[in-house]
Amino acid sequence: MEQELEMPKPVFEVGPESYVDHLWFAGNEEMDIMGLLYRDSKTSPWRLTYRFRYYNSSDPFDPKDKKNVYQLTAPDSDDAHRDQVFEVFEKIIQGSKKVLGEDAQIVSVPVKGNSEVFEKVLLKQNFAHVKSIPKESETIH
Repeated sequence: MEQELEMPKPVFEVGPESYVDHLWFAGNEEMDIMGLLYRDSKTSPWRLTYRFRYYNSSDPFDPKDKKNVYQLTAPDSDDAHRDQVFEVFEKIIQGSKKVLGEDAQIVSVPVKGNSEVFEKVLLKQNFAHVKSIPKESETIH
């Protein structure tokens, strides 16, 4: 019997008009933190979406992994607000070594482009685990 599986809601929804500024990752064998600074269009407010993931197993797609997702949205698209959000999250990621341990992988990657640039940058990262999603949507998950 064939059963249709429900796709999990993506943490980061980057569409064709989006501009992605920066990607962060920090992780060890028990958990990781991943963040993305972006906006939906040139005039949209800056948004930082980040999540903490606590591993249930070594399977990167384990549905039993616990994920806590948070979002911070700037009041507008002003680059000064982007700079403030960037500085705060950069300090969080760099400071995460105190919690994750000295062997933690810490990555801070400038993207500076649209969804196509983001996809290329993401696929080059050794921490990225990507699934193919049906072409019903142009959103990168």
